[in-house]
Amino acid sequence: MEPEEAAAENFGGDGACVVVPDGHWPKALPVVRALGKGGMDVSVCAQTRLCPALFSRWSGRLRVVPDAAEHPQECAQALAALCDELAAHGGPPVLMPMEEDSAALFYDARFRGKALFLMPPRASFDIACDKFRTFGLARQLGIPAPESHHLATPDDLLHFRKAHAGTGRAWVVKPVRSSGARGVRYALPATAADCEAYFRSFGACLVQERVGPGFIAVGASFLYDAAGRRVAAFCHDRLDEHPLSGGASTYRVSSHRPGLLAMAEKLLGALAWRGLAMVEWKYNPATGDCALLEINPRLWGSVELPVRAGVNFPLLYAQACRGRETPPVGEYPEGLACGWLAGALLNFFRHGRKVSLDLPRYQEWDASDMRGSVASVVLPPLQYLHPVFRKKTAR
Repeated sequence: MEPEEAAAENFGGDGACVVVPDGHWPKALPVVRALGKGGMDVSVCAQTRLCPALFSRWSGRLRVVPDAAEHPQECAQALAALCDELAAHGGPPVLMPMEEDSAALFYDARFRGKALFLMPPRASFDIACDKFRTFGLARQLGIPAPESHHLATPDDLLHFRKAHAGTGRAWVVKPVRSSGARGVRYALPATAADCEAYFRSFGACLVQERVGPGFIAVGASFLYDAAGRRVAAFCHDRLDEHPLSGGASTYRVSSHRPGLLAMAEKLLGALAWRGLAMVEWKYNPATGDCALLEINPRLWGSVELPVRAGVNFPLLYAQACRGRETPPVGEYPEGLACGWLAGALLNFFRHGRKVSLDLPRYQEWDASDMRGSVASVVLPPLQYLHPVFRKKTAR
């Protein structure tokens, strides 16, 4: 697929340009706003023009590119061509790691010297993308993690079910490599046909013991510069999710969890981490018990909350990529809340959950960016009619 231009060629002021891949996902709009308000010139890449981030007043242009998961080489070629184009007008652009598949492309030799980005060593990135290897490292470091089993074939999954039938233990099935709630099942497949269908969709899986009641989901987010110095850290609790059984957060609140931050730093330190990452936990506030869930080796969906709390991860990342030193950021107000309206509406229609009409509480709303705010409400229903989204959300 040849890239297309969908906006004017105004390549902007001082060359401080940031390329935001995967611009069709909800978190792209808060990222574009956070960068634009910080004086960055933003280019959005997406698989479709049904892209709320494009309509933000801070979006400079849209480039339509192939899917990084299905067509990695073609996507890398399109992104590299855009970087060449932008560099000719003001120096190498910054590449924002939005999703695992697109961030993995940054290691391609085509981007050396043509773009600025912060990523961990490739081996560390691969470990973070593989939940089973992540848990293996956690056990070596003495970090609590649920009992987990790597199953490579449908027969392995069927035999696991038979071996654990009647034990009373609850298990979660999830792809070894995935993001969000895609592929997560809270019951073992019942038949051989079910096991085969799961593997056709997701490949090798992880079967993990489900954490008991009383635990909440907590995200510990970090940015490290090129020297491995911690630039920023932030914690938030998930108060509501879609789907309700566990997935993207629809309502979250800032929190201070120093013990979880310390363990997350231990894990990321062992990986010589550079750039952005969020370490997800299950945590019991009453007992202090916790269990590692995964590492997200890219920008996370709840990024608007730390931005509102004064920890502007997208802007800090862009500045770090450009060699700008900033004082470490770790202070922020506790109890600040932010929601995701589209996710709240999905929970309303599917589960009857109440939806607040207080628009400023949602990440989509920004009174200084009305075009983006309106587009973020109008376009999501149209997105789910588009083949790109039907394919991704069908899972």
